[in-house]
Amino acid sequence: MSGEIDAPWVRLELTSRPEAARIVRSMASATGEALAFDAELLADVNTAVTEACNNAILHAYGDKPGSLSVELGAIRGAVAVRVRDHGCGIRGAVPEPDGLKVGLPLMSALADRAEFINAPDGGTEVRLSFRGPVPSRRRPWPRGLESGGGSSWRARLHAGLTGDVVLTVSPVALLGSILGRIGRALAPSAGFSLQRCSDVYLLSDVLGAHAESAADSSSISVALGAHDHRLEFALAPLRVGTSAHPEGEDTLAWLTDEVTFTAFDGHETLRVSMRDHLRA
Repeated sequence: MSGEIDAPWVRLELTSRPEAARIVRSMASATGEALAFDAELLADVNTAVTEACNNAILHAYGDKPGSLSVELGAIRGAVAVRVRDHGCGIRGAVPEPDGLKVGLPLMSALADRAEFINAPDGGTEVRLSFRGPVPSRRRPWPRGLESGGGSSWRARLHAGLTGDVVLTVSPVALLGSILGRIGRALAPSAGFSLQRCSDVYLLSDVLGAHAESAADSSSISVALGAHDHRLEFALAPLRVGTSAHPEGEDTLAWLTDEVTFTAFDGHETLRVSMRDHLRA
């Protein structure tokens, strides 16, 4: 699903830990709401994606976590999902069949098309396709999408970003709403209080607005890390010269404890860190 695409596209890279299913579901829900999926489609996509992630968490790597990627795109009138791990593959999971006996038929029933592939280089790739979204008249599509349905977006992964979770979206206008939900889902892993969790939404709005004005590509990536009562964000690629005084600079300074940026390979990466001082 990488390369030249003709519609909105979201990718999440993370580790197959138990909390991964919650984070992936947050991404799928936020993406569906941003793109005005109808209620039935949103429920089907959420359930199927969560089930695919649960299968990877439970069966792909045995007792140890491993890499997991989830892609969701609205392509040629359909919603396409791909969930990929690099574990033992479907055949290798035979000793623990109960979850698969339930999960695979459930995904097949929810999606219009479902494929379960043992990848040549190891692991499993789940491909799901659903009927196209029905936009709600009450909720317009994000700015930048309404006239972009027939155009092509160059969605690519941006090198040099690492974290507990890496989110990539195209177009950039999708970032704020999706990032807020993922950051909120990850905040408990940093030990954030409920009060500080609400600030994650505000920070995500600021970063989303800055990305729209400063992105150096039609897609944007954010790496998130959660540890020691600290939540970290790294945003790239941004145009050179845009990070010294980012959009919403005053709000950014109020919400965060540290704001830095680096320049490399013709673009900038903005890094921000927020702590929960009530828990530190």
